[in-house]
Amino acid sequence: MLNVLVFEEEPALRNTLSAFLRDDACRVVAPANFSEAANAVMQENFDIILCGHRVGETDALSFFHIIQDRQKTAVKVLMTEHPTRATQDEIRWAGIDYVIHMSAVFKCMETLKFSLVTASHVRRTEAAH
Repeated sequence: MLNVLVFEEEPALRNTLSAFLRDDACRVVAPANFSEAANAVMQENFDIILCGHRVGETDALSFFHIIQDRQKTAVKVLMTEHPTRATQDEIRWAGIDYVIHMSAVFKCMETLKFSLVTASHVRRTEAAH
């Protein structure tokens, strides 16, 4: 079973994503704020981390950078409603694997889920060797 963190400040988006991802193959943790998210990443290892661009007291780039040593094998996805101003260097600095526009998340949920699960399995296999 894959462990998935959905960190999105907007409750409707967080709940929709969590409900979609939650099934027999995925266990979903959906913190409502930075404190809960920080606590979750310190207590558990995640296979996939989805994070909205603005997350309470910080932004996603800072959040991903803070957790990257603790969550090295997680597939990290920045979800944004607007084109990100972050440069490729900033995205690499934060340890983000994918940047996805929020409309694509909802238009292609099945494909996105399959892609993330596949990427997570590849990352886990690589980490095991």
